[in-house]
Amino acid sequence: YPILLSVLSNQKSLNFKDSQFESLGSLSDHIAYQSSTSKASINFYDGQVKFNNEFITDQILPFEHPKHRKLNSNSSLAMWLNADFKADVKPLAKPPSIKQNFFKFYKGYLDIEWLKSTNKKDTIISFEFNENFEQVEKKQIVDRKIPELFINMDADAKPLVRYLTDSNLLDTQSNKISIMAIPLFQTYFQSDGNQIQLSSVNQAPFNTDRIASDDFFYLYADFNKLVKDSSFPLVASNLLTLKKLESKGRKTGAKKIKFETVIDFQNEKANALIQLVKMYQKLKSTPIQVNFGNAMPKN
Repeated sequence: YPILLSVLSNQKSLNFKDSQFESLGSLSDHIAYQSSTSKASINFYDGQVKFNNEFITDQILPFEHPKHRKLNSNSSLAMWLNADFKADVKPLAKPPSIKQNFFKFYKGYLDIEWLKSTNKKDTIISFEFNENFEQVEKKQIVDRKIPELFINMDADAKPLVRYLTDSNLLDTQSNKISIMAIPLFQTYFQSDGNQIQLSSVNQAPFNTDRIASDDFFYLYADFNKLVKDSSFPLVASNLLTLKKLESKGRKTGAKKIKFETVIDFQNEKANALIQLVKMYQKLKSTPIQVNFGNAMPKN
């Protein structure tokens, strides 16, 4: 309240042109942010929001001439990344996790593709206690939506296979990834020596051909397809407002990169800001609980 009074009485105030925000005065963006290392803007239109962010970093190292696999145009979700990351030289405060160990084999390229989901009968194994307080196995046949999901990564394949095998995360006879690592559905592993693939499809085609791009990062999500393919109704219902998302990352200078993101909404006539507020209110009032317990698909 005292601060508001001082502002209203024009006390302790600066002329906008004499402040560090002068450069923002000429911008026409709805929301703008600028610092010595970053510049960002957000604009809200009917049925669409655009977000741009350009910043200086030495942690992300985009390739000078990015390339990526040609992904399917009918994908529900598609993403690629052609960049390295600056190694963290700080000692770990705790033992490294599986994820930390896995991505230390990463060699500058990763892509993810979700084509569709198919219904499949699966055996779910859970455990419960009988009247003698003994834990017994319970099997149940259920219909599940299994996504056609593909993850490709440039990697040191031989030491990665050794690590997965020694950690009991990979059965080299069946090429199955342990359900303890990925419990939602059965995942298969294959490699050509320099690139590895994780897929929900056994013996999936292994295409390593690349095409050139100006962008080192790309993300596309078709929310209509994702809602249709989702196995989590509560999550899907909260995505119904969105139509699609497209984001691109490009190197714009020395240690400088820029991300441009566009989100389209189902309702093309209502302002995107109002739709985001309503979506947030719905998410806040809808508890989303995912509890897998001891249930997991049978190998």
